Amino acid sequence: MATLLGRRFRALVFVLTWAVGLLWAFGVLRSVAWSEVALRWRQAPGVAWIAWGALNLGVLTLPVLRWWWISRAFSPRVTFTHMAVYRQAAFAMNYFTPGPQFGGEPLQVYWLHRGEGLSWSQALSSLSLEKAFEVGSNFAFLLLGAGVVWATRGHGALEFEGVGWLPVMLVVMGGMVGYGGSLWLGYRPLTRFGQHWKRFARWRAAMARWEEAMAQALRQSPWRVLAWVGLSLLTWAGLVWEYTWLWRLLGAPMGLGDALLALVLTRLALLSPLPGGIGALETAQFLAARTLGLPLEAAAGVVVVIRARDLVLGLMGWWAAFPLAQHWASKFST
Repeated sequence: MATLLGRRFRALVFVLTWAVGLLWAFGVLRSVAWSEVALRWRQAPGVAWIAWGALNLGVLTLPVLRWWWISRAFSPRVTFTHMAVYRQAAFAMNYFTPGPQFGGEPLQVYWLHRGEGLSWSQALSSLSLEKAFEVGSNFAFLLLGAGVVWATRGHGALEFEGVGWLPVMLVVMGGMVGYGGSLWLGYRPLTRFGQHWKRFARWRAAMARWEEAMAQALRQSPWRVLAWVGLSLLTWAGLVWEYTWLWRLLGAPMGLGDALLALVLTRLALLSPLPGGIGALETAQFLAARTLGLPLEAAAGVVVVIRARDLVLGLMGWWAAFPLAQHWASKFST
């Protein structure tokens, strides 16, 4: 009975969050002249849209390459195509469910263990490092972008509910850098802290194995770590490029400073607990357009293109990743 009630509650939360987000998005977009939006789409050459799509594919490949490279520090048998599917499945779960773009990570750890043959501690360490570089680079971009916007346009340009996350981001990023540095120098903070947990011997041992695997991966080669950082920076450079290009295709060119403002608002919107940031993302694009003096029809066009792209990617994740992952898990378990 309790399980049934729990499922019904989760289903209710799922439906309510989507309903709230869709109503919010409808309220933002309802005043747009969609004939003007369609005209902006048609004015961009088809070749330009194809090139923009190719750039998107390249940007999506870079985080997979980083995770694959990180995982190879634990096992050379890790397959790039498998990693791409695992990551896409996690994106689908994160995108369609409530919460700030997290939730599919346990599946990634499970697939690394069953599908790629990593131990549980290695799989968890691989994903932990990947998420550390992903979250760290995201926070670094948001802090840098917010600083640039603040310096050039003042506090009023960042009047958005997500700005309250910025101090938290700074603390979290500082903690991650400090923890990674301590592992690099040979310290094991969590292992030492766990020595006080006398009643949790199994958890202490598992945590010690996980921390040791993390430390070994970081200490293997400084050049490898620098390469992971470089891939993170290249990913963000690609994101800025493709986002700026999208606005230009819709007849609203923006400079680097303008793109930073719009992307900061966009990324902060995705921290909302609504699935896929529905409603918040639309608000961010319109707020950016008003702040920069750009047409709202261009912002609406950007929203539709982003939503269409992410919806296709999410459906691909649901459709392909789960059957393939089950096949690989059964193959490696026999």
